[in-house]
Amino acid sequence: MTLIYANAKDDGFAFIFPRTPMPQQAEPEGKGNAQSGHKSKDGGLVRESKHGHLATIVGRGGTGKSILALQLITSLLENANKKDQNPKKPAAAFYFTLESSVAELKNQMDCFEWGKEYSKNPAEKGLHIIQIPSPAEDLTALLLQIRQYIARKLTDFGELSAIVIDALGGILLMDDLRNDLSQLKNLTDNHETFLFLLTEDHIFTTHPSIEHYSQSVIHLQHNSENQGNRTLSIQKARGQLFRSGFHQFDLKPKIGIKIYPSVQAQSAYAHEKHVELKSSGSGDLSIARFLCTLPPHWKMSITPGSVSFLMGPPGTFKQQIAAKFCKAFNPSIYISFKADIDSVNSVLDNGQSFVEITKEESSQSNYRFVDVRSPLRTPEEILTEVRQAVQPDNTKLKSAVIWGLRRLADMPNFSGSKSVQFLEALVTILKAEGITSLLVDWPDPDKANVLPIVDLSQYIFLTRPCKGYFEFERDSVSDSSPNPYEATQKAIADEVWYLQTDETERVQKERVVLLRIQRDNEGFHRDRGILISKRKDEKDVSMEQIPDNYFEKYWELIGNKWEKDPSLL
Repeated sequence: MTLIYANAKDDGFAFIFPRTPMPQQAEPEGKGNAQSGHKSKDGGLVRESKHGHLATIVGRGGTGKSILALQLITSLLENANKKDQNPKKPAAAFYFTLESSVAELKNQMDCFEWGKEYSKNPAEKGLHIIQIPSPAEDLTALLLQIRQYIARKLTDFGELSAIVIDALGGILLMDDLRNDLSQLKNLTDNHETFLFLLTEDHIFTTHPSIEHYSQSVIHLQHNSENQGNRTLSIQKARGQLFRSGFHQFDLKPKIGIKIYPSVQAQSAYAHEKHVELKSSGSGDLSIARFLCTLPPHWKMSITPGSVSFLMGPPGTFKQQIAAKFCKAFNPSIYISFKADIDSVNSVLDNGQSFVEITKEESSQSNYRFVDVRSPLRTPEEILTEVRQAVQPDNTKLKSAVIWGLRRLADMPNFSGSKSVQFLEALVTILKAEGITSLLVDWPDPDKANVLPIVDLSQYIFLTRPCKGYFEFERDSVSDSSPNPYEATQKAIADEVWYLQTDETERVQKERVVLLRIQRDNEGFHRDRGILISKRKDEKDVSMEQIPDNYFEKYWELIGNKWEKDPSLL
């Protein structure tokens, strides 16, 4: 016995229906099933080779039932014909339509890459489209026509890959369908094939026996009134595991049905994988140095697989810090909600550059870029793209930078609690692959909207710009001032003036910034940090460790305070 999968050649569909282990026989990882042609990581609706599978696809008109069915059966045909490179009798699939005409279905297929080879002369490729006058007398009469048509063609093909009935709305149905549905199920078992039964919502609700006889039920939903995304949910999949939830899907040009599993499903998968990673001990547990340009006596380091959060106002060298993070932990991936690839590459400056993940050469690059700036992107879509991008290939990623999280508040698909659910799922997906993450944000100072990020992070870094020299009002502070605070402030002001100017040309530096180590794996801190400076026309920044007993004075006296919510500290 072998297992045969129908997944429409879509990663999302395979993810929702994960691969089922063979009874009493575990397939070696990475090897394919001889008859299915799939790798072990693939999934989909499954049937045993000696049995049939009756699958019902439910949805209103225009939800994509026909396209999904066509995508499923053409991929089944392709897999079946791969078993034998020179088949004497190629595989066949039969599509009985009571709704659309043959010409309409051909035009639909011609819109997608997978359908172009079938759209001209589908019968030559094994796809037989048969139009049944509608309304049909009843389901029994339709079944008789189906049996007779297949019987006439039996000598012309080898394997029967699938049958489609589109749709029950074109049949005059009796009150009790149990006998007809039993015959339908017998048809699938006799021919050892998939049968996809397409039906409208109201018919499925009126006839509960459809659910009873179906081995799997897939619901497609789309509310055109509020312009919401199409969703797919699984009501049942007998004898097979599936990931529940309302999964988003789109009808993409050239691609067809593209499914993005729900945030909850992807998060649960990542949690399970993370637990496996920890229990197996295969993760990299060594300690790696973060900012690689720090002095040798600097003790700051980050555990691989952890999450760091960098927060601060614009103009405080966060991009330069993120670039150093990528250099310290490469290969790296940059997930950007705000910055474009050119601005990110402008500060990398190490002989390499980030490559967009959509390009073929991106899998070979040490620096990969995922552009998620579009306000129309959804949490499900972004998580799917990231999950597929970070899965191990020729180059296993070690780090990830997530840039511009503040923009989530402006993206319509992240309203309510979705942004928190998305962020938790995103971080867990990266952890599950052993990737060290740096989350970068400039929050609203008046709102505690970063607290969920803080909860997810093991390391927290804050940046604060330094005040300018003349902001200290030097003339009002004398060297003999009895006030210790004013004397300390003047001393630090003198030091900052030295840092901000060139001794010979007296050219003021572009900026001076404080980076505070707010929390690390040893706990909370207020006395550890770095002073970052940059001269004009220089690309990189220089860093200098401040003695621990001085840093708090620097932070309070010469740092420009931006946070109004003390809970951020």
